[in-house]
Amino acid sequence: MLCCLLRKHKTENRVQKRRTGMDKKLLFIVNPRAGRTKSFAPLFDAVACFSKAGYLVKVFLTEGRGDATRAAAELGGAYDLVVCAGGDGTFNEMVSGLMQLDHPPVLGYIPFGSTNDCAATLRLPRDPVKAAQTASAHQPLPPEGFHRAEFPDETLLPQRPEKAVNLPKTEQQIEKGADSL
Repeated sequence: MLCCLLRKHKTENRVQKRRTGMDKKLLFIVNPRAGRTKSFAPLFDAVACFSKAGYLVKVFLTEGRGDATRAAAELGGAYDLVVCAGGDGTFNEMVSGLMQLDHPPVLGYIPFGSTNDCAATLRLPRDPVKAAQTASAHQPLPPEGFHRAEFPDETLLPQRPEKAVNLPKTEQQIEKGADSL
């Protein structure tokens, strides 16, 4: 009798651990046409990384232009994290879709296209597993070589001013006429 109770208790604990470990949901939007010469094996490793981080992963494969936007807009609100794997166009579509939501989830990006200019500019990891770890940690890494300036709009300034990245100005700055920071 005691043995059966112990087994039942252990089984319930395992089921409960599994349930609590998979409470987080991730929408993984993948453009299969991006990076035409690349193997899909690293994307499987990225999904495994998300799963190890406690996410239940739904993979959405795009079939054409606008699919990532529609998927992010229609499905994104039901997820804790939305990540795309593809090139700059896929990333742009995902962001455009998430911008349509009142409360967009956290987003992540796995650069998997042929040029990945956005990822290079943001200095995101090119390795899909490292990019997946960064995305699943919910802790965006500041790009190397940049420091956060002490401005209300949190302008990011690189060490070389000719490559400054200005974020949108606040209403107060617009009223004050602060055109250049």
